[in-house]
Amino acid sequence: MLDFFRSAPKPKRILMLVTLATCCLLVLCTVMIPIAQAIGNAQPNPGPNDNNPSGNNPPQGSSVSYTTMPVASSDVYTKGSLLIVSTTVKIQTYPDVDQLVTLTGVNKPYETRAGLTLRLRSEAFDAFEDMMTAYHAATNDGSVTVTAAFRSEADQAALSSSAVQAGYSDHHLALSVALKKDGAELPAGHWIYENGYRYGYVQRYPAGKEASTGDTQRYYNCVRYVGIPHATYMHNNDLSLEEYVNAVKAYTYDKEHLTITAEGATYEVFYVPANVSGADAVTTLPVPADAAAHPYTYSGNNTDGFIVTVRVS
Repeated sequence: MLDFFRSAPKPKRILMLVTLATCCLLVLCTVMIPIAQAIGNAQPNPGPNDNNPSGNNPPQGSSVSYTTMPVASSDVYTKGSLLIVSTTVKIQTYPDVDQLVTLTGVNKPYETRAGLTLRLRSEAFDAFEDMMTAYHAATNDGSVTVTAAFRSEADQAALSSSAVQAGYSDHHLALSVALKKDGAELPAGHWIYENGYRYGYVQRYPAGKEASTGDTQRYYNCVRYVGIPHATYMHNNDLSLEEYVNAVKAYTYDKEHLTITAEGATYEVFYVPANVSGADAVTTLPVPADAAAHPYTYSGNNTDGFIVTVRVS
């Protein structure tokens, strides 16, 4: 073939080369055009932007524009009002005692047990004051007594009346108080149990929820601060804290968010798994781009993720 090409006259050789090049070009076009069409029709995975910070689909049905905020993954054990410490979940980091607020009972619409130093986180303290002020206004009763609040590990270890081991008490979080009236537990249906959710408080160990809470002591007089939207949803749907936190896991950022209406405001709530790849790991949280228009909070659950709560309106 090569000898035939060499022996052919020059004009014929040129014609043969042109013909060969044309055939090659036709073959190349036949292969490349479908490939180019496929690439043009492909839908790329969207990258991060204000409405789509995770690179996944935007949240379904949300009117809020989101951006991202990196947080230390270790916050999953320390941050927020939805942390769970129970008979099976140990506290990882105790709150800073110097940052807690002391309940004195002096000139207050409640009393405190003598001889005890009773402390709460500031957000739980403020909500408790509001709740007890409303209770006193509704009942003219100022005799409800706070008998327990924050407990250190040493406090819990020295408590002979409790079967809960040190490190496994909800009181370690400084978000709970135990209440009594005239030396006895508050009766079922008490105003605080029925109205505390309006101020962010729920019964930590409600009757009938022992399977989820692990409570075996019928510690019904312990009320726990979780925040108004969460307390409202728990109260309206008869959920323990464990049941609620577990249910929220179904509402991830890229799916439909949990919508809660509470005290005249609307919130959306969703779960973000924590990045636990190392001691210095960071988790990227979707948060509102306009925090002034849509205030938000986030809380760890003390195990594996964060719950983001956004005020929509």
